[in-house]
Amino acid sequence: MKKICFLIVLCASTMILSAQDYDHHRDRDRNQPPGVVIKSYHKEFKGYGNPTWDMQNNEWHTKYMDKGNGNRNVDVYYDTYGRRIQTGREWDPVRLPAPVRDRISRKYHEENYSAYRIERPGKRPFFQVTLAANRKMIYIDERGREVRYY
Repeated sequence: MKKICFLIVLCASTMILSAQDYDHHRDRDRNQPPGVVIKSYHKEFKGYGNPTWDMQNNEWHTKYMDKGNGNRNVDVYYDTYGRRIQTGREWDPVRLPAPVRDRISRKYHEENYSAYRIERPGKRPFFQVTLAANRKMIYIDERGREVRYY
C-alpha cells in the first residue's frame, strides 16, 4: 500500500513540475509571434522596421507610426496564421465624412471628440469616436449610421 501511495505522489509531483515548465516556456515566447505573422506584416507594411509584438485576445498586435499620414499611430492585429484581422489608425476629426460629423453633432450635441478609423479585410471601414465630455465611445460607419463593434 505504501508503494502505491508513493507512486501516486511521485506521478502527481512530476506532472505539476512539468506543467510549470510548460507555462514558463509559453510566457517566454509570448512576445514573439509565429514567422508567418511577421512575414505577413512585412509584406503589407514595407519599410516600417521590426516592430514590438504583444498578444491581445488571442491576436498578435503591433503599432507603428504612419509616416505618410502625419506620423499618426496605427494598430495592426493578426491571427496566428498571419491573416490581418484589423487595422486601426488615429484619424483627424476634420477628415471624417460629413454624415459622421452630422450624426455626432445632431445626436450627441458634441463638437469635441477624437476619432479612430477601423478597417477589416472584406468589410467596410467604420470609425470609433470618443466623445470628450463623457469619454463615451460610439461606432459609426461612413454613412453616419451607428454600428456594433465586436
